[in-house]
Amino acid sequence: MTNLWEGMQINQKKYVVETKDKVLERCIQLCSDVGDLVMDITTGSGVTAYTAEKLGRRWITCDASRVSLATTRWRLQTCAYPWYKLVDDHEGVDSGFEYESFLRLSAKTLSDIAKLEPTVRYNKPKIVQGRSRVTGPFTMESIPSPTVSSKATKITIRSEWIPMLENSGIMTKTGRLRFDRVERNEDVMSPIHAFGVIDNKKTAISFGPEYGPMGRYQVESVLADLSGDVDALFMAMAFDPVAKSIISKTKTAQAVQINNDVLIQDLKSQSSDQPFSMVGEPDIKIDRDGDRYVVRLLGYDYYSTDEDRMIVGDADDVAIWMLDTDYDGRTLRVKQLFFPNRPDLWDNLKRTLRSEVDSKLLEKYSGTESIAFEKGNHKRVAVKIIDKNGNESLKVVGLEEW
Repeated sequence: MTNLWEGMQINQKKYVVETKDKVLERCIQLCSDVGDLVMDITTGSGVTAYTAEKLGRRWITCDASRVSLATTRWRLQTCAYPWYKLVDDHEGVDSGFEYESFLRLSAKTLSDIAKLEPTVRYNKPKIVQGRSRVTGPFTMESIPSPTVSSKATKITIRSEWIPMLENSGIMTKTGRLRFDRVERNEDVMSPIHAFGVIDNKKTAISFGPEYGPMGRYQVESVLADLSGDVDALFMAMAFDPVAKSIISKTKTAQAVQINNDVLIQDLKSQSSDQPFSMVGEPDIKIDRDGDRYVVRLLGYDYYSTDEDRMIVGDADDVAIWMLDTDYDGRTLRVKQLFFPNRPDLWDNLKRTLRSEVDSKLLEKYSGTESIAFEKGNHKRVAVKIIDKNGNESLKVVGLEEW
């Protein structure tokens, strides 16, 4: 190997900054052993996670982009890997792989081949023919963001976001919701940052962090501070699943999506996009057959920047949807995952595992109807979707309602 690595280019990228698998394979094999932990702080298209999983390394990867994380999830969920021969099957991957080896022959060594030590090719693990493996269990987690308590942050919010909200209103499915007026809350320690009046009805307004999702603590703090006949509007770039679930269950509360463009100075006055729009939920239906349930995704709501209005999207336009069949109210544990109208995404897995996989069952994971399941201990399900623009929304439904 020289300092020039040839054949490392990608002809057709799936992601704008995608790196070829071979590059990461070589780097990981040079710098780590089987069972080591590999970390990539910019996920991109998920090549590092994929390659580390393939080579028997543990891995952690992170990214601020929801599109990047969705791409990585798709890559990991739909790929298959060769089965490498282990040194000890009982110890598992901790025992390491068996590698190919060869003898380095020269004029000097030919006279005494018996004493030659084989050279191990650490980039060539021995492959067990007729066996394959898929990605092992992994989790998708977010780092909790602190509630907005910094005085400097509150001043920024009051000086910029509140006038924008008063001028533009909030986009809903039935049109634009206009405020009669919006006034700042002078209590700088309160999680309620402003009060708005809509048709003579007082509404409390709470903004999430400038970077990161709104968390459960902030939502619960606002609801605890409300008094009298006052509704609540929670406005954030993104929402923690638990926070979103609490808002959905509160009849007097609504979640509002803030367009990321409000953070970009040059776009604040130039962008024609609606800065604030109601967060739509997945439209689902649950069918029951005895003790088993089936979830059907019917559609979703989203804000169209082209048409400047809220649109009811078709279920087939969803990029990915996930189902937790026993949601505990805190952590979304994906039990079933679907890519509507994209059977090609499962082709690689189907080709590799054709003798072990029920092809008809695999086809269902390209649709909008779940696999039948039984009621769990928590008696509720959670459906999370990611639309074609990378926007996420979550809906929690109790199975006792059906």
